[in-house]
Amino acid sequence: MVHLFLLDVGSNAVDIGYLHTFTDQLLRVLDPATLPGGEKAMVGFIAVDSTLHFFQFPANDDNSGGGARHPKQMIVEVEGIGSESESWTEHFPACHGLIVSLEDYKQVGGVSSDICSIDQPT
Repeated sequence: MVHLFLLDVGSNAVDIGYLHTFTDQLLRVLDPATLPGGEKAMVGFIAVDSTLHFFQFPANDDNSGGGARHPKQMIVEVEGIGSESESWTEHFPACHGLIVSLEDYKQVGGVSSDICSIDQPT
């Protein structure tokens, strides 16, 4: 079973505390004992503000850098998407790693901190 989480990360969602609440609940929900699909569940995340934020998870055998593995955030501008001459597939930033097993997600450490930092000043 695939669970694709599409979440609002616009300024209003940040201001009212939605992102904090979402990530807090996400940590509770993503448990193989309670999530439909259990150990075989697959998860993916897309965050939306004025852009689309895709999260690509590293492959199990990707130990580049030797440190902690984190999902890579890829941002796609949405202006102009959907014109007759364009296809949605032209705008997807990657073919692999956007949906991963729950086990792989937990090994990488999830996207909670990445999601919370989307609209934070750097």
